[in-house]
Amino acid sequence: GRVVTTGLSSDAGMVEMRVYIDPVYTPLIRERTCFWETSGVSFKLGLKDGIQIGFDSPEALLSGSIALATPPGAGEPVATGHRFPLHSEAKDDWALWQPGVPVGETVAGLQLPRPQATTIAWKRDTLLMRTRSHRGWTLPVRGGLLGPASLLRADKSAKSRSLAIEVVGGNYLVTTPPVWEERGIALLPLDLPPEIQRQAWAEARMRAPVAPEDSVLVADAGGEPMAIAASRIAVRGDAWDVDRSLAIDASWHGAAVVARSDGALIGIFMIDGTKPIIAPLSAPEKMFAGMPAPPAAATAAPAP
Repeated sequence: GRVVTTGLSSDAGMVEMRVYIDPVYTPLIRERTCFWETSGVSFKLGLKDGIQIGFDSPEALLSGSIALATPPGAGEPVATGHRFPLHSEAKDDWALWQPGVPVGETVAGLQLPRPQATTIAWKRDTLLMRTRSHRGWTLPVRGGLLGPASLLRADKSAKSRSLAIEVVGGNYLVTTPPVWEERGIALLPLDLPPEIQRQAWAEARMRAPVAPEDSVLVADAGGEPMAIAASRIAVRGDAWDVDRSLAIDASWHGAAVVARSDGALIGIFMIDGTKPIIAPLSAPEKMFAGMPAPPAAATAAPAP
């Protein structure tokens, strides 16, 4: 961007700058964005002398600029005319902020997936019969749910016929395992309500990536996607490690990973222990080969 004008405020009490932000970067400007000057330029306002502008050297003036930083959870985007204070210098922690806001060529205008909050619970086949559960996000697809295997099947300690899934306000007793599982992703047949089936993500909008791509994570439909640049991803076998400095926690477990280039689903985000990873899709065309039609792997259980 650039500084457009500089002058007194309407009450002559302060100096105001009007700046233009390139539209590519306007998503970064949020309610808690911080601006500071890096030019070595100083301003002095007096009734007698008016505005006095000083600078250390011509080189400092030419190379100077206004910088900005946006923290994670920085609030809503602001409208034209929003006012921010201009700080004389940046605080140390501002350089560490990772806002995760998509900028540049984005998936704006494309339909994004609508993952559903999902809880899986089962009783352990032990003397104490303790109940275990996991929470995260799964994506409705044709005939069922796609997501982390940890959300769509129980571990080996589960008591027979004790596995239940809560999703989209319904409770379902699961009687069979997923029909497909690979790289920590699973596909579970489930007879979802018609309104959710109509939102199912189409197979035609899934593909197997050949390498990390600039992507966005999509979880809560009411929230904003989280941007992840390809440079923040490292390939490790069948999994992709995500830079731990990004502000992505366990609340994103199961989020859909969507390529910014074409809006295709290319993977599922997971928390593996404490490590944030992406499980990339492989051969999506084989994923639905074992899917029965109509699905009959689960039956509705009475609400507790």
